[in-house]
Amino acid sequence: DAVEKGKLLFLSLLPISSLALLHLSLIGGFSAPQINKTLNSTGYLTNSTPKSVRLRLFETFKMISDAMTASDFDGPNTSIGGLSPTAINSITKVRLLHAFVRQNLLKKPQTVGIPINQTELIVTSLSFSQNVLLGIESLLGSPLPPQNKSSYVHLWKTISHYIGITSPSLISSPICSTVSLETILITLVRPDRTSEIAAATVLEAVSESPPFKWPRGIHA
Repeated sequence: DAVEKGKLLFLSLLPISSLALLHLSLIGGFSAPQINKTLNSTGYLTNSTPKSVRLRLFETFKMISDAMTASDFDGPNTSIGGLSPTAINSITKVRLLHAFVRQNLLKKPQTVGIPINQTELIVTSLSFSQNVLLGIESLLGSPLPPQNKSSYVHLWKTISHYIGITSPSLISSPICSTVSLETILITLVRPDRTSEIAAATVLEAVSESPPFKWPRGIHA
């Protein structure tokens, strides 16, 4: 029930939640240079044309879209923990992609640490949950009901299980998620030149594009 309510919150405020997802979660995430190193090494953003970047952004939003669809999308009584088989399949594909990139980068001598490690996975999940909630409340100008926030956090805790996060207690409630996010941000967020490049690349890619067709300045 909590997963279903979490999805309903996102979908009922889709224009706002989508903007928060793009500007706070995704572009805001570029404030962590350690994560940018992985993106740069794969050419995911910085070495791509605006069209290619839009396609890659769509890949991310496709997973989220699948996760947010009704549990009976594949037919009645087929959901697993509130997520449809389509959603779990999409999330698992992302997990396998992470594993593929991680293994490839570990073969390179210049790689420092473990790419796409548990900390980075957790902060990304928190960004997709907590930052979206913050963005919704900011744009609405009022706080969301605590139960709605708890349901949305629980939805992302469930998604995080399938994405491979092994410390679900860090994202088990709005309070835990807030503390975890702020603690991790203290250690990871040090915007540098890679942050500027990644943010500028995405802003250029989404400018004048559907569904809003806003100019770059509005997005910035």
